[in-house]
Amino acid sequence: MLAVSPDVESMDVERELRETASYINRSTPWPIAHGAVLDEAQAYERTLKYRFSFKNLEKGQLSSQFVMKQTEFLTDFVCDKPEMKVFVDNGVTLKYAYHDKHGQLIAVISVDPRTCTNE
Repeated sequence: MLAVSPDVESMDVERELRETASYINRSTPWPIAHGAVLDEAQAYERTLKYRFSFKNLEKGQLSSQFVMKQTEFLTDFVCDKPEMKVFVDNGVTLKYAYHDKHGQLIAVISVDPRTCTNE
């Protein structure tokens, strides 16, 4: 995960994101669940993008509800999990790109930290 400096103001977010992506990529491909695999992570312009693929599914086999349900899940995850707070606090957008077994893009779900409410 993103390394946290005690002084958030002095943290070089872009450098930290590149290091986070590099760290993640040392463990990829990484099986997630239900035949999904984390293929890689990329860091750019205050964004961390995860690329996932479904090893046994084609685009047309996914439920029409997939994007809606996954968007809801990921938004809650990013906004509510303590381990994701560093991304939210530093204005990092998290993108999740899903591909089918042929590499065809299914969807890109983006979670903008500005949509997270501070409760």
